[in-house]
Amino acid sequence: MGLGLGGQDVVYLDLSHQPRQFLEARLGGILEMYQTFSGEDPYTGPMKVFPAAHYSMGGLYVTFAKDEKTGGMQRVSPKNHATTIPGLYACGECDSAYHGANRLGANSLLSATFSGRVGGDATAAYVKGLKKGRADAPESVYEAERKRQEGINGAITSRTAGENAFGLHHELGELMQQHVFVERDNAGLDQALTELAKLKERSQKIALDDKSGWVNQSLSWPGRCRT
Repeated sequence: MGLGLGGQDVVYLDLSHQPRQFLEARLGGILEMYQTFSGEDPYTGPMKVFPAAHYSMGGLYVTFAKDEKTGGMQRVSPKNHATTIPGLYACGECDSAYHGANRLGANSLLSATFSGRVGGDATAAYVKGLKKGRADAPESVYEAERKRQEGINGAITSRTAGENAFGLHHELGELMQQHVFVERDNAGLDQALTELAKLKERSQKIALDDKSGWVNQSLSWPGRCRT
């Protein structure tokens, strides 16, 4: 609604009325990160905060293998935490399992610890059950994909003018925040799909200031925009 600080989606959170020793004991790690990234001291003045979408980011459906004797989950099975895509497993905060599709505070500890252990055993069991492996595919398959990826990167780094990858990524975040957040409706989702198609088309014309082929951190952002 543009009611935040400077018309942005930012508000103040002030903890400076609490003693420094108390804040360091309770929130030392978080406040240290804030100070590192913002350059401002959260112990003596207000912080600028933003409502993130962290707790609505889960939702990948996963399956489980039932133990017929106990009625619970089989301890080791390639079906545990498997998604509908063969060979793709979801564990932790991205899965839709024990607490549904969303995350509520410390509930994610179960997904991060238990599902990680179960998923690890499941992936190992899945690999052992495969009849074919990487060596069975012809080298031409990998070589063709390598050339395809190099072509994509080469087109981006050689382009002299075009869309800004960081700007597109920001627009994508704003779009998802507005129409695909906690509260959503069909009209908003339809509009989001329309705007996503436009962003996808614009992402094919990305250009970068950094055109180096080694340790080019800017080059990872076009991939995020395209996907």
